[in-house]
Amino acid sequence: MFTPVKIVRFWLPGLIFVIGAAMLIISPDIVGVEGAAMMLGGGLGVAVSNRLHRIGLKGEQERDEELDARAFLDRYGVWPDEASPEILAQAQRDGLLPQADESAPSPPEAAISALRPQFRRGDVPRPRRRG
Repeated sequence: MFTPVKIVRFWLPGLIFVIGAAMLIISPDIVGVEGAAMMLGGGLGVAVSNRLHRIGLKGEQERDEELDARAFLDRYGVWPDEASPEILAQAQRDGLLPQADESAPSPPEAAISALRPQFRRGDVPRPRRRG
């Protein structure tokens, strides 16, 4: 319940908001209003900066997945989601894809989704293959 990430993401902005509301209740004059505005603005700033940080981390993960898919394309000439089961098995033997469990189906869906780009066909121009 109290992991460092949860403390910073949820409890810290919430605590700052509660302190701001308490300042307004305790001292309803101009000093209390200014203090409450300062604390509520600070809590909002922490919440927004946490959200922007999470968006940045998600974009970084998507870039890594796309780089892995492009490495697969460079090596085998097809995108991971278009590869045949033989190519996927070869990629697993080469260590480019994670090893599937023994109970996984023949074309390992986990291996396909591990490198599947998060975009639809036609969203990103693909380089033409030569020869």
